[in-house]
Amino acid sequence: MNNMTRLLKSTALAVIFMAAFSVVSKAQNNVGIGTNVPDPTSILEMKSTTQGMLIPRMNTVQMNAIAVPAPSLIVYNTDSNCYCFYNGGTSKWQSLCQAAGAGAPGATGPTGPAGTAGAPGATGPAGAPGATGPTGVGVAGATGPTGPIGPTGTGVGIPGPTGPTGPTGVAGTNGTNGVTGPTGANGVGGVTGPTGAAGATGPTGSFTNNAWLIVGNPGIVNPTNFIGPLNNADFVMKTNSIERMRITGANGQGVFNNTTPPATNAFSVYANGTVGAISATVGADAIGGYSTATGIGVYGENTGTGNGVFGNSTSTGQGVWGENNGTGAGVVGDLNNAAATGGVGAEGQVNSNAATGVVGINTSTTAGGTGGGVFGEADFGSGVGTMGWTTATNSVGVWGLNNNATAYSGVAGSGGTLLAVVEPAGTQPGGTFEGVKCGIASVAGTGTKVTSYGGWFIDSITAAFATNIYAYVAYYDATTSTKYGILSGGTKSTVVQDQAGQNRVMYCNESPEVVFEDYGEGELVNGVAYVKMDPVYSNSVAINDKHPLRVYIQLEGDCNGVYVTDKTENGFTVKELHGGTSNVKFSYHVIANRKDEPDSKYQDLRYPVIHLADRSTMKAPAANQHATAILGNRKVIK
Repeated sequence: MNNMTRLLKSTALAVIFMAAFSVVSKAQNNVGIGTNVPDPTSILEMKSTTQGMLIPRMNTVQMNAIAVPAPSLIVYNTDSNCYCFYNGGTSKWQSLCQAAGAGAPGATGPTGPAGTAGAPGATGPAGAPGATGPTGVGVAGATGPTGPIGPTGTGVGIPGPTGPTGPTGVAGTNGTNGVTGPTGANGVGGVTGPTGAAGATGPTGSFTNNAWLIVGNPGIVNPTNFIGPLNNADFVMKTNSIERMRITGANGQGVFNNTTPPATNAFSVYANGTVGAISATVGADAIGGYSTATGIGVYGENTGTGNGVFGNSTSTGQGVWGENNGTGAGVVGDLNNAAATGGVGAEGQVNSNAATGVVGINTSTTAGGTGGGVFGEADFGSGVGTMGWTTATNSVGVWGLNNNATAYSGVAGSGGTLLAVVEPAGTQPGGTFEGVKCGIASVAGTGTKVTSYGGWFIDSITAAFATNIYAYVAYYDATTSTKYGILSGGTKSTVVQDQAGQNRVMYCNESPEVVFEDYGEGELVNGVAYVKMDPVYSNSVAINDKHPLRVYIQLEGDCNGVYVTDKTENGFTVKELHGGTSNVKFSYHVIANRKDEPDSKYQDLRYPVIHLADRSTMKAPAANQHATAILGNRKVIK
């Protein structure tokens, strides 16, 4: 309450005193009511334990009807239920409730007389122009007279349409006959008549002319009768006076469409365009092998250390080509000997950086098939169905290429069942793998502690590999002797769904140190609480002078505040400040460095320098030229 309010209340007491109660005492120029000894500093003092002070009560109309009220005159307004005093400075009644800033405003007084009208204000700026009204529709005027014809232009006009054909003229006289042309080709022969009845079999003749007859030789006796030279001259066979095949007299080698067989070949065939070929029209394929059911088109067997079938390509062609148009396999290599310690079911070898040893292509367009271009099978022990091996720089043991925007993977692998994974259309993954309990297994390292990693993944969003997204999996850094589960330059995150079913991303916290965190709740009892940490957590972290336990407390009630002390690997104590004795619940968050393991360091790491593969020198694999050439030049054998 301010000074004015106290002054007004003192004035009210003085007015009440003037009403004259029965028990009044006067001493030292002041008055006491209910006491004979008023306080010497007070002009009026009243004392009572059974009565109060009562001043005049009236409504607002009655209060405003008081003629010429004296300044500081006090009444109790029954409309506003507040004390009011007459303010001589403003010549208005003023509520003590409003003066103290605590009560509701008093009743509104009567409306005063209307004041004189003020001078007109300045004219405001003109408003913006209104929108243009619709255009009226007028009556079209009469067409004016045609103007004079202008001069003829100099350009060439577009030809007009062709006029109708005129009537046919009178036929002229026939000209003289021309020279007779050459005789045309013979017409198609008529149908062959039926075969006549067979004549009677003549008597058996004797083989006395020592000649091979075009109708066959009866009475052949092997090895007495034969065809071929008696000396070491080559045996040559011709058609149309052109040599077709030769068997050498020196060593019995056979060669087709050439005069000289290779020294190491028992039998050789030369197709069109090959070096030394006699004819260029015998065919582009040297040998074709065809079979049905379970037969074999081409069979090669080696019982030593050589090759059952060997294919060699010195250009862009294929040494061995296997193609499957159904559900079988283009090439099958089978080493079916459980006791074998070496050998290869099928081998493709090249001596060029732009060639391929083995290519298998399945050209079937029927969906859902199980056929394969190359099929490898191991039926025993620790054998390998298909193996890729390389010892050259920048080479690849096994290469799978998918060059179709709607096709599946370049390489696919399935463990135990047929591949059921279908990649999103257009993703063209390099490899897709499926397994019963493990989709893909990747192992790196030589058994020694060298920097190595089980997997390496890159998203080449730019041509500069140094700026691309990468992730190493199962990475071991020999410099710091540290094992990393995942090591990448991108953020680690997960996906959750919101109320509308949309996928939303959540991100993992990152830290410059290897730390483990834990959370829990506790409660102060008489201002003290001891928190025992989970023993699994304690066994996984390093807590000592060099690696202190970090503890963060969140109070869940009112107290003087707390502090943490006695931090060990087993737990810590929470105490209330200023010796308080509150009973308050709290939650805690602890962080500690991960403890070193026998084969991996963790607890002292902080922003360690790591030497990753030099991605600045890497480049995206160029289009596989030899694979592209093979796919582009392949032919379907029928």
